[in-house]
This record gives sequence, structure tokens and C-alpha cells, in this order.
Amino acid sequence: AAKEKLDLNSASLDQLKSLAGLPEDVAENIYLYRFRRGYLTSFYQLMEVAGMTPQILGALKNQVRLMPPSERSEITRYIAELQDKLASEESPGKGALDTWESLLLRPMDVNRASVDDLMLLDNVSAVDAAAVVRHVRTQGAIKDWRSLRRNVRGLSNYGFLNMRNYITLNPRTEYFRCDGNYRLKASWDDRLDGGDEEDVRHLRASLQASINAFSPGSASYDTMTTRMILTQAGWAQNDIDNLKNRLIAERDYLSSMPNFGSIQHRLTTNLGSHIKLGGLWYQEAYDRQAWAKGYAQISDLGPWRKLILGNYRVVIGQGLVMDNTDDDFYASRRTSRAAGLFGDITTSQEFSLRGLAMEAKLWRLKPLFFYSEDRKDGILNRDGTVSCYLVSDPRFPQFRDVFGEKTAGFSLSADLEGILKLPVGTKVGVSGYQARYDRTFRPSPADLDMPGDKAELNDPNFLELWSGDTRRVGGMFFRTVVDNLSIEGEAASQEHGGHAWLLSTRLQYETVYLLWIQRRYDIDFDNPYSRG
Repeated sequence: AAKEKLDLNSASLDQLKSLAGLPEDVAENIYLYRFRRGYLTSFYQLMEVAGMTPQILGALKNQVRLMPPSERSEITRYIAELQDKLASEESPGKGALDTWESLLLRPMDVNRASVDDLMLLDNVSAVDAAAVVRHVRTQGAIKDWRSLRRNVRGLSNYGFLNMRNYITLNPRTEYFRCDGNYRLKASWDDRLDGGDEEDVRHLRASLQASINAFSPGSASYDTMTTRMILTQAGWAQNDIDNLKNRLIAERDYLSSMPNFGSIQHRLTTNLGSHIKLGGLWYQEAYDRQAWAKGYAQISDLGPWRKLILGNYRVVIGQGLVMDNTDDDFYASRRTSRAAGLFGDITTSQEFSLRGLAMEAKLWRLKPLFFYSEDRKDGILNRDGTVSCYLVSDPRFPQFRDVFGEKTAGFSLSADLEGILKLPVGTKVGVSGYQARYDRTFRPSPADLDMPGDKAELNDPNFLELWSGDTRRVGGMFFRTVVDNLSIEGEAASQEHGGHAWLLSTRLQYETVYLLWIQRRYDIDFDNPYSRG
């Protein structure tokens, strides 16, 4: 009888290693891939595994099969995903990590906290925050944990557990205290994995093929060379030579990149109750140039809640006008975000702000102002104008810090609770910013696309990008909480561009949350600090 095929979704590591033609390290990678990403749904999904090649895949084809996973394996996957989320610096809450760490050292006084303050905490909803503030306003100060959990109507057990470690009921009077924390993070990123499109050898080979295509007889995909194609498209010989030289420089940069791993030093220090310092030094794998961030912050001096000099984050409303916290794919989908002004020592580079920012509280008004000057990565056209921002890994010198950005912005919100019997947690606000560039933006498909191939950039997603040297974006936002229902929204508009709006609601019960979010971005709403 033929040997029974091995089920890849249930096989142990030893069973995987026993397969003929499968190297031991690739077997380990399959096992880790399945653990981190979940069960396999297609045999050809194995090509995503580090080290997998078509030859190895062919050797496995008649030895393995795919069966639906058991419930237990699904639970294991969910636990692994939760561990990854909590342990990762790049998790959905990465921008608030610094705030949470500070509050672990010096918890927030829950009896003086506002709805906005409590919403800074991870997974504390507007409904939970408004319930606590409403109780303090109507019933008086909360004096013990039992009262907070049992007597605050509308505060869910989940919200209570999430805020418990970051708040205090009995703040101590402090004259001077110095504390802080230091974190060292080191990792090894091996970018020599076969079959990975981010593999350094793959990138280098791709660049070499593009360089060869400039010379006759080297372009295997066509009888026309790149030089001939670009000449017929109207490119000057000098521009063609510059393109070829840039590709050669990129290839040489990849060939000479060292890999000593990545290392990160991160330090925050509190000096007394009003001064805070933060710093980050980061050397990324395969990058010869380390970089740093830092800030100094003064807090709670009269009406000034925060004054920050250095790197900072600004999150306003639902992030349609300004949210420079993240550059990940999921930022625009979030049903909640911590809004306000924060010192920034995260590893995000391209959308960081550096300069001066301040936030105040004047009766019901909360003004915020910020100014930043920084250099940004981008793709330049042949005439020296900017085609678009660029976020790349690795950061090639040819694209690094190629244009300057001077940004000034503001936010002004008003707390409306009690006015015309509006509920606790109701607020409205306006915001806007202006960014001036030392190079003009001009999206140009002719500078980025190979003429005559099957993939054309000549479509609205590219052509409708913003052009000019001064970008202006403005908007309005609101929030209200009615019992166990919260509604938040924002609308934004870009000068000489499109519009965007977002509406988010949460209906909250003790054990069930119903969340709904709807958003719309016009194609020509091209706001780099929203990135919808």
C-alpha cells in the first residue's frame, strides 16, 4: 500500500523533518509559519515560507496533504496572535506605549480625569470614560476600588480592568521625585531568505536585470533596450544616464550593506512632577546610518497642559486631518484612537514631527498648536520636483531626506456637556494644518512608469494626487455619549483636493460590544498625515 500522505496542518516538527527532500531549516520555517499565520489553505501557500523553492515544493507535492484544522489548533493560533500583539512595539497601540509606561509609574487621578484623559488608556471606550466622569460629577469622588467597580453605572468590567493599573484613587503629594525606565531591544533580521521578495539577493538581482536591460542583447523580455524605449518616449540622454547610474548606486548599496542586527536604546525620565525627557537611538539592520529621536516636555503649569520641544505626535479627532502616530496599513480602520499631544520616541520615521508643540485647557476650551521642520524621503522627478512621499526598507541614500517640510497646525475643541442638557463626553472641534515644501509636488507617471508595458500608472489613484508647494487641510470633529452609546465623527477637506469623512459608533453592554465604522475618502484627498 502507498504510504499515507502527511497532513501539513497537524504534522509535528519531527514529522516535517522526516519528509524527503525537505531541508531541516525549511521544515522549521514551515512549522513557525503555521504557528504564527494559522493553518494552510493552499499547498502553494508554502512558497511564502522562508527558504522554500520550486524544487523543494515539487519534492513535497506527492508526500503531503491539507486537512481542516481541529478546534484546538485554532485556539493555539489565537493565543499566539494575542502574544504577538502584546509583545510587539508595532502593535495598534505603539504610539501610546510611552504614555502607558509613564502612567504605570505615576497613575492618573481618576477623580480629576476628563473623558479625553481616560480614553488615552488602551481599550477604555468613550462609554466607560464618560460613565466614570459622570459619576464623579454627580455622586462625588470615588474613594475605593469597590465603589469604582460596583457603583459607577455604565462602566463595563472590561473597561474597569483596562484602566485599573493606570489610575489612582488617592494621589500622593510629591515635592520632587526622579524616576524613569530604560529599554534595550536587540534583534537579528536575516534578509537572505530565499523566495522572499525582500531578500537582499532578490532585490540585487532585480536591479542587475534592470541595469542589463539598458544594453543591447541583455534584455531577455524584449528586443528593445530600456535606453531605446525611453528615448522614443522623449527622455533626454542625460536623464537616461542618470537613471542607469541611480540603479547602479542602489545595487552597490545593497551589495555593501552590513548586517549587525538591529539595536534600539530607549530612555524616559521624569524630573519632579512637571518635567519629562525621552530619547531613542536606533540602528536598523542593513542600514549604515543610525538615527535618533528625543524630546523635552513640561506639563501642568497653569493652563498649559503640555509644552513639548523635539519630536512629538499629534492625533486630532478621528485622524482625518492629523494623525502622525502610525504608518501601518490598519490605522484608518481603528474604531478608537488616543487623541492629543505626546512626546515621540517611537520607531516611526517618515511621518514624525519635530519642533515645538503646546496644549492648554481654558475653561471649556482646549487649544493645541504645533510647528515642525523636518526632512522627508521621497521620489524625485527628472526636473527635481517631488512625485510623492516614500516609505521604504531599506532607505536608499538616493531617496533619503530629499525635500524639506515646514508644518504648522492647530486644533480647538470645546466641551459642551451641560449646555442645553448635552451629556457628559460631548465635544466639538475644528482643526487644520499647512505644510510648505522646498520642492514642488508634481505626480508624473512619465517619470515612474516604463512606457509601453502592460502596467500603466496613468489612472486616477496617481493622477489625482495633490500638486503644489503649500498643502492645506482642515476639518471638524465631534463626539457624544448617550448612556451606553457613543458616536464620534470627523469631516475633512483639502485645498485643491478632495474631501473625507468618518463616522464611528459603539453600543456597549456588559458582555457585548456592537461596533460600526464607516469612512469615505475621495481619490484626490491626498493627506500624508491621514493615509487612508
